[in-house]
Amino acid sequence: MYFYHAHAVALGGVIERPVPQNIGALASCALSISGGTSSAKHGAFDNGLVSFDSAQSDLTGGIENRNGRSLYLTGVSVAIYGLNMGRMISADQVVLRLACEHEVPPAGKAWGEPRIITTGCHFDNLKIAGYAVSVDMDHKIFSDYPTYGHFQAAWKGDKKRRVEGCLMGSTLDRPPGENDPYHLHEIYRGFDEQRKSADLKHTLLCSFVQEVNGIKSAEIDNWGPIIRIPQFGTIYLGEVIISSGSRRINMFRWEQDFDGSGGLVGGDAGVVGMGSGFPAPVSGTAYMPTSVKLPELLARDVPREAKPQRSLIEFDVPTVEQKARVSIARHFGTDEKWTRINRAIWSVIESSKNGGFGLKDLDAAAQAASSNGDDTLAVLALLSSPSIHILRMDFRLDADEGEQLMPSEVISKLRDWWKYRSLTDKEWRAWASRVRVNWIPVVERSPGQ
Repeated sequence: MYFYHAHAVALGGVIERPVPQNIGALASCALSISGGTSSAKHGAFDNGLVSFDSAQSDLTGGIENRNGRSLYLTGVSVAIYGLNMGRMISADQVVLRLACEHEVPPAGKAWGEPRIITTGCHFDNLKIAGYAVSVDMDHKIFSDYPTYGHFQAAWKGDKKRRVEGCLMGSTLDRPPGENDPYHLHEIYRGFDEQRKSADLKHTLLCSFVQEVNGIKSAEIDNWGPIIRIPQFGTIYLGEVIISSGSRRINMFRWEQDFDGSGGLVGGDAGVVGMGSGFPAPVSGTAYMPTSVKLPELLARDVPREAKPQRSLIEFDVPTVEQKARVSIARHFGTDEKWTRINRAIWSVIESSKNGGFGLKDLDAAAQAASSNGDDTLAVLALLSSPSIHILRMDFRLDADEGEQLMPSEVISKLRDWWKYRSLTDKEWRAWASRVRVNWIPVVERSPGQ
């Protein structure tokens, strides 16, 4: 039995300025688990800042017999025509292509990883800040290493430098400074951690773009697949996200370098190989190791006498806390510290009079989890994000039942302290002592949970 898994989106995301606006997933489609075809088209689009003439996404899935071998094939393509972003980035055509083949193993043998390549992705007549540029691309490394296992073997062998060269962040000529945007710090931190590690992370952020030639403005930072333009933002080109059994591409990602959480992605598509018995990864920014199954994750740290492990079909409907645990694992991985932080947060919620987690509880929860405030805040931000929506943020002045505050002021202060460090701990605590910030469960927990 085989389960197809693929998606494609031409354009989507959130723009923070000049006016905050959401751009829903345009020309988006998903492949049926049984294969076949799926496609979506979108005509001319123009929101005043971003425009294109047309866009189309196509997915295919089927089986092929080749030289006595049975292969499940998945094809993914996206094309954006006449792209223009802020009169700063334009292209006649942006084309994404992913090809996946998953060989059926002999009887009694386990499924291996699917082989996924990026050959065919390209930009036609790309212009940046008015300059016609040429893009040097390396798709061969993703063809030579079509699986995560191949990348792992190369990293542990004599090809480590080749793998390191395709990692996003490897082209940065310096560590980001205080005035650089937060996302650039994250890119560099991820690269720096990986190059010092003996093993690959469960998820790799790479790029098939090596160099962008033709930009002649000295004020524009040109770091290969990373282009930073003053008062416009940063463009990431040719992102390839790799994990066991999965690859995903972002042809371009635009970060406006604003102190918000928005971003715009064009040419976004992914494919996962899911043969019967092959433990495919969970979608997200960090994937669960394939040795961890959902029932095991939900039952972790629960006495066997109270909740014995059963099959996925028989497993009980998870509690809100367990749902939070799964969401955290999908986004941050299964390191034990995330489990401890999740447990500490829900322990506070269970014992609090108002049924919420307050900023005043941050230090105690971090200490109980043997972690730090940054990681605890990251978990709270994830659980209160629109896509997860397990917690909601509530802001009050001077008392839990006091005047309700607009979120924008509180979030701005929070970023100044936590993200940009422009507020000292003393200043933050003085301000925070007047504001009551609580994370409240969106879904009420039934008695006994």
